[in-house]
Amino acid sequence: MKPLELEVKEIREDDGGRYVAAYPDEPESELTYRLNGDRMVIERTYTPEELRGQGIARRLVEQAVEDARERGWKIIPVCSYAKIAIERSPDLRDVLDPEAARRME
Repeated sequence: MKPLELEVKEIREDDGGRYVAAYPDEPESELTYRLNGDRMVIERTYTPEELRGQGIARRLVEQAVEDARERGWKIIPVCSYAKIAIERSPDLRDVLDPEAARRME
């Protein structure tokens, strides 16, 4: 397991953005999203194969959820990983778009 110096940062763009996570001197992992009004549509998460299984993608999803809460946004998880991570974690579901939440029931 890597030490806890995982850095997560958000790069905002006009119609969305991405979260990037990296340990020093390691390749980046990322979560990409687009905005649809006050909806964050999580489109993709990616972690390099050699870094998988360390909780990096989950950390990216948690950061997206935390920011969505602060901004008053709802989340629509199109990405299969984000959908499963949120589905399995009741503490992350409060920001789900109501329609997306119904599909998970």
